[in-house]
Amino acid sequence: MREANDGKVSVLLCNENYIGRSRRQQSRVPATPRSTVERQQAAKGLPPLAGGQVQPLPVSLSSQRIAATAACWFQWQCIEAWVLDDSGFSGPSGTRRSGNFNNASSWGRLGNNKILRKTEKVCNYWVQGKCSYGDKCRYLHSWSLGDSFSFLTQLDGHQKVVTGIALPTGSDKLYTGSNDETVRVWGDCQSGQCMGVIQLGGEVGCMISEGPWIFVGVPNVVKAWNTQTNTDLSLTGPVGQVYALVVGNEFLFAGHTVAVVSLVVGADRLYSGSMDHSVRVWNLETLQCVQTLTEHSSVVMSVLCWDQFLLSCSLDQTIKVWAATESGNLEVAYTHNEEHGLLTLCGMHDLEGKPVLLCSCNDNSVRLFDLPSFSERGKIYAKQEIRSIQTGPGGLFFTGDGTGQVRVWKFVAEPTVSA
Repeated sequence: MREANDGKVSVLLCNENYIGRSRRQQSRVPATPRSTVERQQAAKGLPPLAGGQVQPLPVSLSSQRIAATAACWFQWQCIEAWVLDDSGFSGPSGTRRSGNFNNASSWGRLGNNKILRKTEKVCNYWVQGKCSYGDKCRYLHSWSLGDSFSFLTQLDGHQKVVTGIALPTGSDKLYTGSNDETVRVWGDCQSGQCMGVIQLGGEVGCMISEGPWIFVGVPNVVKAWNTQTNTDLSLTGPVGQVYALVVGNEFLFAGHTVAVVSLVVGADRLYSGSMDHSVRVWNLETLQCVQTLTEHSSVVMSVLCWDQFLLSCSLDQTIKVWAATESGNLEVAYTHNEEHGLLTLCGMHDLEGKPVLLCSCNDNSVRLFDLPSFSERGKIYAKQEIRSIQTGPGGLFFTGDGTGQVRVWKFVAEPTVSA
């Protein structure tokens, strides 16, 4: 294996022949009776308590076909990749297109929405339950500002920063991962009931779901389990903490060490945000870097594909919108400036189908912007930085902050103004 200048880079490929032998070998293993604890784990939708070991199962894995062992290795810019050769791993669902995104010149043009004042602050005394001014206080007595969404409930339990939130397909449970080395399973977001805690033995650097599968990045390994079958696997290969995961073109990509901190797949490209201030563009067919974007002046914390555009945010206090030129290369079409460093991007649609960008900042807030105008429609506040944002069905979205708190929010119908 070769060494790259900016760290170890590997691609893990696994073929069907190996998986076929694995299934035949497993078919000879007699079924082991489950213990009471194991049955309880399965009933709750939790993985086996072995926590990452590949269990010898008597059932066929043909519907999952996740590769857990290497057939060959390649070197590839601090990004690990495993081949996923089942139709269940078809990559991200198609992005909902909007007529507002027909050309790059529409970005940053303000619409009719009002711009919220940026001087709003949460009252520290209210947070401590000690504010004596009540409604007359000049500061906010609320964790949010805006009429188009509402706070539903808070999920308490994690002791450190929440680094991943996942909603696997076909499950009614919410999964959250944290630097406290656990994944928590929530059965009812309305009541805030925690159904189980999975001890991983290492800090969770990131977590995603793809179909019924959940992938969790911890030091030196990606742990995976199927929430429908309780299949439990460990994907080895990464060196150091895994900070980013994404699925695309039948590959699972993992950004590890400190070089790659964000990943996203769009069309036939993989985009990686890095500590070296760059965004690299990779061809998913050839696995070659085809362009390096160097317009940011600090760490690129998050990348997001929206319609035919790429969005990136950085600690340099900017969000950049990239558009393809006639040559196919990306160039900056618009730069949005903020007063603080930017941490996480997440896109969704409100109840009227309007595109909304959620962006967390290192001043412990999340800004909500209408796209493509970047007019501000709301803010969310927290006690510490919000590192995880995840969308859900029916206008739901979730935020996880540095204290370990997970909050559940929902878009509501905006009030109509009578004539």
